[in-house]
Amino acid sequence: MGKERDWKPARRGKTYCSPACGMGCTETAHCNAVNESKALAKRMGKGWKPRVWENLGWHYAVTKGKPQGVFGNGFLEITPPSCKGDTYTAWIQTHPQFIVSHKDPKTALALAVKGLDKHIAHLMKSRKLVDETLEQEK
Repeated sequence: MGKERDWKPARRGKTYCSPACGMGCTETAHCNAVNESKALAKRMGKGWKPRVWENLGWHYAVTKGKPQGVFGNGFLEITPPSCKGDTYTAWIQTHPQFIVSHKDPKTALALAVKGLDKHIAHLMKSRKLVDETLEQEK
């Protein structure tokens, strides 16, 4: 078995990058990601926490709640616009996931919640049907 990849960032001059990344990430990019994640967490409100990671560059998001299980069920995440787009993406990590993008992070989250609410309403109708069926069988 080979040695695990080293994802611990190291400073070398202006570079602040993990050996496993190899992108040549900069300390400035890391500081920007940290500052932007803190600003987005503040913008989103109480309970939102910044998250910064490295994977071919420094990235950030904000999260609320505690990830559970392999797929991280039970928490919310907002990712910022990337170089490929100009929208924030809201993730409600449930099964199924609700993922919505919008130019405003709070609107993205509200739209994702709207999708979740529709799904909950559908589940409640299904549950009512099951309850009615079980009642008839008594």
